[in-house]
Amino acid sequence: MVYREGQNRVGFAAQIDRKGGICAETPKELSDEELRNILPNLVQGLGELRNQYLVYRKRKPQPIPADEHDAAIAQLRRMGVELHEPTGKGRVSQRAVIQNWPAMSGTQAQAMVSEVQSLMSKARGIRESVEVLVQRHSKLR
Repeated sequence: MVYREGQNRVGFAAQIDRKGGICAETPKELSDEELRNILPNLVQGLGELRNQYLVYRKRKPQPIPADEHDAAIAQLRRMGVELHEPTGKGRVSQRAVIQNWPAMSGTQAQAMVSEVQSLMSKARGIRESVEVLVQRHSKLR
């Protein structure tokens, strides 16, 4: 998505979902002052589309304390999750292999997956978060 004001252009990494909702990430190089100047006009333009939207910026990654990191790894191992470090080139991320999990209901499975995702995030050692700058939840008719 490109925001244009006069000769200035600012590119936002954006995705549009199946229902037409827009999710846009602000560029890292955009200063707080520039963002304060752009957001009102951006909100007005997105509002004219009459769809849901969300504009956010990524915060700086924060290290997870060692005791929290170690506890997450220990809990994952107790749950039967084996962590594998990446061996190839490209994007660096951990991989989890889950062995001998019992069959469970959909609700139980969702809760388990949610817990594993949370623990995996801590096991990576870095906490990544976003700041939601503006959003509209409902689609206007």
